[in-house]
Amino acid sequence: MNRIKTSPVVNVSASIFSGGGVGDAGIEWSTGVPVIAACEIVPKRAELIRLNFPSTMVFEGDIWALKKDYIEYIEKTLDGKRPWLLTLSPPCQVMSANGAGRISSAIRNGTRPKEDERNRLILPSIDVLEELQPDWFILENVRRMENTVIRNEYNKPENILDCLGRRLQPLGYTVRANILDFRDYGVPHHRQRLITIG
Repeated sequence: MNRIKTSPVVNVSASIFSGGGVGDAGIEWSTGVPVIAACEIVPKRAELIRLNFPSTMVFEGDIWALKKDYIEYIEKTLDGKRPWLLTLSPPCQVMSANGAGRISSAIRNGTRPKEDERNRLILPSIDVLEELQPDWFILENVRRMENTVIRNEYNKPENILDCLGRRLQPLGYTVRANILDFRDYGVPHHRQRLITIG
């Protein structure tokens, strides 16, 4: 288990599963906190981040393969200090109500395996959090994530939020998850999301 880091914090942010950088825009453009690193697997989205955030180092590809380089880049850039914030928005298709129906049908038809590995992408994310130990992290996903069970690092079934708490609470994090409807914050339609803050 990693020890709690006591190194100073730098007022910067980084993101994983960065999409097109929408979350990064919310952080950097509204608070002035620079986003120093992003990780996105879809090339067109990664390119959009590069266009909008020319000072951000964009890691393009799978977080399983890139997590070591991602961690090392941030540690080197911050000279061993810790980032203030890390944001994460892992793929939600297999957890969403819309995706679940299509996926269940494909499993019954034998055209898709019962378990979708995308749900396990929380694991390399937790590895990054353990290593960097930002003051804060924000994990955004669909509301059904709160009931999603994955195979954890021991290959045992575990609820995603329980896994997150089990691994991060020993490092001093308090983890809270709430379902928010973005309509309450000015979005012109109902959009319920699970927001987890550590």
